[in-house]
Amino acid sequence: QKDLVAKTGLSKGMVSRIVKRLSEAGYIIKEEKGLAVSNFDDLLSAWVDASVKRRQATRRYYIWSRDPQKLMRSIAEKLRQKNVQYAFTQEAGASLVAPFSTFEIVSLYIESFDKFPAISLSAEEAQRGFNVILFEPVDADLLKQARSINNIRVVDDFQLYLDLMGNPLRGKKQAEHLLSVIRKKLL
Repeated sequence: QKDLVAKTGLSKGMVSRIVKRLSEAGYIIKEEKGLAVSNFDDLLSAWVDASVKRRQATRRYYIWSRDPQKLMRSIAEKLRQKNVQYAFTQEAGASLVAPFSTFEIVSLYIESFDKFPAISLSAEEAQRGFNVILFEPVDADLLKQARSINNIRVVDDFQLYLDLMGNPLRGKKQAEHLLSVIRKKLL
């Protein structure tokens, strides 16, 4: 539990209550060396369900572009120039992790909607016909945990899996691929 307190920044009491609830639900067990996940699939499913139910602020834009990959690079470059934290997710993020993925909508987290350089990208806010979706992260650590792939920021595998599962019509296959990657890392 000390490691969880150090890594999460949560109080000892909060971590203790969370561990107790996870233990009671059968998601983790206490072993000699510490805590272990006992039912990974159910725990992951519960996390996805809870996250999908959480309302998230979004904005949608249309930016003229024939190629979503070029659009991603253009957005990333503008945000980097303006020193704005961001991380691509959903199918756009998956295309960086599983390079053969195709997509049409570029989705990304951005530290603040106000920092999105809409004018310099010639972006128009749109309810229909959009090709860019912005999310403001509920948790500030989401952007800190992002990684760089080909000089473009993308969310970590867990967040990417969660976001793809939140949109199963477009991201189910990519989510399944990520789940196998996550399992290999953990088991």
